[in-house]
Amino acid sequence: MSAPHIIIYNSKVSSSEYIRRLFAIFMTDNWVWFVIPVVAIASLSFLNPKFIIVALMVVFIVIPMVLSLLYFNYALTNEARISIIEKDIELKVEGVFFKPLQDNMKACCYTWEYFKQAKFYQWGVVLQPAKQYRILILPSNAFENEKQRSECIAFIKHNILQ
Repeated sequence: MSAPHIIIYNSKVSSSEYIRRLFAIFMTDNWVWFVIPVVAIASLSFLNPKFIIVALMVVFIVIPMVLSLLYFNYALTNEARISIIEKDIELKVEGVFFKPLQDNMKACCYTWEYFKQAKFYQWGVVLQPAKQYRILILPSNAFENEKQRSECIAFIKHNILQ
């Protein structure tokens, strides 16, 4: 590697952006569990038309309640807090170091073994720990230029996939 470490200054993701990205990942993995009950109940409406009302109740009451429980389960994790606060990030061979720019918060570090995979999108980099649906987001707008972004991606691939 050309750089022993990479520093990303003033990285921050809004909380709505974080949840939108997290739910996109969650729904691509679990969409079938939301569709099957609705389709099954709606197909029972051929036997009795009252099942249409039950299917609508599932769509407009049950599914939003499940999503709100998921929101509180995943939005209150340490990874979500780290992603949405304003911070400097330093990627080293030892791991990922987060230094919050607010005085009342402590710095933290995650070793590369903590992450099971990394996903790279146009809007940013997602580091996924072994615990499912806990993600750390490094937004593309935090990088100074495209060269730093590509160096960061190469550095992450080298350290996570080794």
